[in-house]
Amino acid sequence: MTIAKLFLSSSIFFSLFAKSQTVDSLIGKWKFREIYKSEKMDSTELKFLRGMFAGMTLYINPNKHYKTFLFKNEEGSWSFDEVERKLTMSANKGTESQLELITVTANELVVSLGKDKAFILERTTVVPNDEIEEKITARVLMSATSKQICKKWYLLRRDVPGRTAAQSKAVTELVGETFFNFQPDNTYQSQVLSIKVEGNWKFGPGNTSLILAVDDSKITWHIKSINENELVLLRGNTEETWTFTPKH
Repeated sequence: MTIAKLFLSSSIFFSLFAKSQTVDSLIGKWKFREIYKSEKMDSTELKFLRGMFAGMTLYINPNKHYKTFLFKNEEGSWSFDEVERKLTMSANKGTESQLELITVTANELVVSLGKDKAFILERTTVVPNDEIEEKITARVLMSATSKQICKKWYLLRRDVPGRTAAQSKAVTELVGETFFNFQPDNTYQSQVLSIKVEGNWKFGPGNTSLILAVDDSKITWHIKSINENELVLLRGNTEETWTFTPKH
């Protein structure tokens, strides 16, 4: 083997080794310790951010499953982009979020949410409940076309497992007029709780899901059924069902 080939093969080996080390270092359970570069913030902002992230935990399982707690529990699957150094978390409820890796050591993880908001996590102990994963029910989905999707759909009913019909009706009435208006140019407008949003949409694999994106946020809806009078969507990998109609 020539010196050039030896140098090239060694470079590739150490590059792959470094990447593997980074991913391995992420594995485990982390808890919030402090705001990153807190000395550059004023006391009011620092107090607010510390209160927001206090109690936050993140468990990154080697089987590509994750659990996190920030205001409420969330779990799903994760992936790590070695080039952009971004940890992508795809929640079972359909949302997708990213953390940018700043540094990682054996006992400290520094990540950024973007917009100059970063925090320091420290390694903590994994407990048995961390290993219990939410069960995902297999479902039969329906493929759709752009022609079928592209119209204004009004929410008719929202059903959440474990709630009675009366409770589901009350929640549907509470959110008020809710709609998705999908356009042929892959833009969309929506309204939930009087909050209007504009973004972009596209089909997922096999045209059996809709991926909606607003800025850096994404949410996936799976298509349970569709015809000219009704669209039934499942939120992420949950059994939460939203039924829409084009009739207002």
